Amino acid sequence: MLFHKLTGAYPEFTISRDKDLCINCEICVRQCSYGVHFQDTARGIVRHENSKCVGCQRCVTFCPTGALLIKNANSFFPQIGLIHNHFKQVEPCYLDKLYLDSCAFDTVVNDSFSPVQHTSESPILFSSKTSVPINLNLLTAMKMVSEKLGLDFDVAGRMHTKSIPAAHNVADSAVNAVKNGAEVLIIEGFQPGAGPFASVIPNEGMPIEFAVAVVDQRLKDEGLRNKVSVIADGKIRCSADVVKLVALGANVVCLGNVAMVAVGCTCCGQCSTGKCAWGIATTATVLRKRQNPEVAAEKMADLISAWNCEITQMLNVMGITFIRDLCGNKDKIRAVGLSDTEMSILGVRHTGQ
Repeated sequence: MLFHKLTGAYPEFTISRDKDLCINCEICVRQCSYGVHFQDTARGIVRHENSKCVGCQRCVTFCPTGALLIKNANSFFPQIGLIHNHFKQVEPCYLDKLYLDSCAFDTVVNDSFSPVQHTSESPILFSSKTSVPINLNLLTAMKMVSEKLGLDFDVAGRMHTKSIPAAHNVADSAVNAVKNGAEVLIIEGFQPGAGPFASVIPNEGMPIEFAVAVVDQRLKDEGLRNKVSVIADGKIRCSADVVKLVALGANVVCLGNVAMVAVGCTCCGQCSTGKCAWGIATTATVLRKRQNPEVAAEKMADLISAWNCEITQMLNVMGITFIRDLCGNKDKIRAVGLSDTEMSILGVRHTGQ
């Protein structure tokens, strides 16, 4: 006799419940927004349905006795390994093949242009633009952190700001935007509508690092670089990515995905459902309460402060005092394993040169 529908016979995740540890407290039932756990009144125990599990780890985290374990059904590795999906979504990542030049300790300042300056020396902003439901408490937290650390916020909503996708005509779009009065260009390097941790649509658009490099060079060739600030938005994983993108030509980078990880996102890839059990990618009133804006702001502030410290250390190693002096200074990075064409587009040399 079938107890489950066949469509759920091959779930992506399997839940292991230790019967000796489970006390049937129903905390997992209340915490799961996907209806995975339920009270079996006939048997008087809490049970679960694997086919509904998205692997967000909310139930595992809140289980008071540690009775639950979620595994990837395909590999039987603990689900926590899916956090690496945040890195996999940008493969092939050319930033991993770019190395910072730490050999020369002289301060190199690019005097050919003076980019528009932001209110903060930090090259980091929060991205308030999203293609999925987002908890308004987190937007409040981002604003609080921005005010605390002196960061710009909601740049996309300002006048004379133009967002352009990292498509193959990105350089032409950037030049046209500046000629039409844009003072800030936001290069969007994420998949529109895909959600922050959804699977990558292969061969779509242009890698963000190439988009930033070609826009920077094209604006210089047109004599327009000193009239605009370039912001790289999307696919930022760590502080080293920030430094490399600035060297390729970005004045500032926007953080979105990483900020969500800082407040508890486990990268389950179900943002578009609006049922985020961690209260992140959702507008549901009950789930929104799971994110306290003050607590979230503190976590985000810690993240930004740590990254700023790491960025300062990297600049010191490269012999640079201010992050603005690195903007578009491609001599400060070297490539490993890239073709001559790729290095030519990026405007960088191979390591050892």
